[in-house]
Amino acid sequence: MDKKKKYVELWEKDADEMSINGLYDWMSDQIENYKTILEIGCGSGISTLNLLKRGHNVISIEFNKYCIDKTKKLLEENGYNYIEIINEQISENNCIEIVNRIKSKVDLVICWNPGGAHYLSSEEKISKIMEFWRNGYKEPVNDYVYNYSEDLIRSACRIGKELNIDTHIIDRYESEIGEISDYIEIGEYGFNKIISNQIRGMSNKNTMEENKEILYKSFLLTR
Repeated sequence: MDKKKKYVELWEKDADEMSINGLYDWMSDQIENYKTILEIGCGSGISTLNLLKRGHNVISIEFNKYCIDKTKKLLEENGYNYIEIINEQISENNCIEIVNRIKSKVDLVICWNPGGAHYLSSEEKISKIMEFWRNGYKEPVNDYVYNYSEDLIRSACRIGKELNIDTHIIDRYESEIGEISDYIEIGEYGFNKIISNQIRGMSNKNTMEENKEILYKSFLLTR
């Protein structure tokens, strides 16, 4: 089976469980005052649907065509016939170029539960590792999965800086230790304040291949 197709099938199971357990409601609660959301990664569409049901406008950037198909089908089944989805692999190197194609005014960029590196093809993994080397990431060969998540978070923050808007990150941790400063210096991206929150939940047993209690941490980076 195509790795990307396998990913969306596994992620749909994890996202269903997260939705049932109220995790997407909790994530959305952190950003209720923003109207138009730029979502990095739509997954199986469950997070996108949650945002639409709460009255947000949503624009998504997603490189996995199976994720896009799954999301469009889910939204259509729930009465949402169209949202803008940009089919691109976003990174620090091209995020501004991609965003410049968006014509709508965006109020917030979100990056929830970044990941997906396990399901890159061999050629894509090599390409990303070389990119991480050029960008000065630490240990890009051994830690490319973590580098991949870091790259998505940095991309979200660069977009926030370029558009002069706030940015919302949801990341997963095994302990209380762990902050957004592990990835970025907020002043570098023009943010002045971090509004933090967290909730306990279970790890994504299908895509992360483990099932244990973890912390979902919310970082709303504001100006």
